Amino acid sequence: ALPKTSSGKVRKHLLAPERLWEGSRQVLGAVAEAYGPPRPVPAGALIDDHQLADHGVAVIPTPGHAAHHQSYVHGDTLFVGEAAGTYLDLGDGRWYLRPATPPRFFLETALASVQRLQALDPAPARVAFAHHGLAVGRTAELLALAGEQLVRWVQTVREVRQEAPAADLDTLVATITDRLATDDPHFGLVGALPPDILVRERSFTRQSLRGMLQYVESEAAAGTGADGPR
Repeated sequence: ALPKTSSGKVRKHLLAPERLWEGSRQVLGAVAEAYGPPRPVPAGALIDDHQLADHGVAVIPTPGHAAHHQSYVHGDTLFVGEAAGTYLDLGDGRWYLRPATPPRFFLETALASVQRLQALDPAPARVAFAHHGLAVGRTAELLALAGEQLVRWVQTVREVRQEAPAADLDTLVATITDRLATDDPHFGLVGALPPDILVRERSFTRQSLRGMLQYVESEAAAGTGADGPR
């Protein structure tokens, strides 16, 4: 069964974005300040989830990037938000792909959302990402890669944390980022990004890894992990 949609929670943030803005400032710091605070959305511009069907839009709950995250299908296009990460087509068949997993992150929840998108039948002809582009063709492959990348990144975070349990956050993030740039062929294309996007990606990569580190540390505290309870 699909999880319940959460348009009510989203509506509150859209009408009065002050708490959303404060949360963004806490997580993103100077990056959030560079964009500036969001403006309130007029109440008359909002409709409820159940009304979207009247406009040919299907709502797919995809918690993970946020608890209230949703994706949408209209025609042959899947509007995926950040449920499948951040994407950029670099040409010549090269895709830059990165998980978008700020705190709080739960691997099982994020994977279930990606799998929900993979189960769409027919598969969407196009996937519109929040950042930075539109994928046309090979969409089933792209969604599968997003799920595989989540697993790869969490496993790398586990390994680095186990190797350096006393390391501080900056050291852990730097070590994990370097390892992923070598081991993950899609994230490894980060150096090919346009300069303005590259600057932002460095910051957002750090935030994604912070979420995963918190998840792995919670696993360790609970005595669970890749092999289940210990």
